Amino acid sequence: MRLLSLLLLAVAGLGTWGVLRAQKPFREYEAIEYENFPLPSDYQEKHEWTRARLKCPGINRGFRSSLNWTMDYPRSDRHLLQGVRRLTRIDTRSVSSRSHSA
Repeated sequence: MRLLSLLLLAVAGLGTWGVLRAQKPFREYEAIEYENFPLPSDYQEKHEWTRARLKCPGINRGFRSSLNWTMDYPRSDRHLLQGVRRLTRIDTRSVSSRSHSA
């Protein structure tokens, strides 16, 4: 019983740490195609849902291969979020988040 309590406490602690670690301020990244795409006026407001883009290491080594994850970024992300907002009742964030991959 005591081992189970310690295990649950450890899982709760790790979960709390993960949630707090994930709360980072919005930041725009360099992109391959679009350099001066304007930010929406409500990009800092809190919303119910957002889209995330995963950053993966490039397979091919070449010119700007580290930026392959930004193909059609941020234009496609913002258009998708705009469509979700317009066609559903979901209050979407007008800019996407980005997550790291190993």
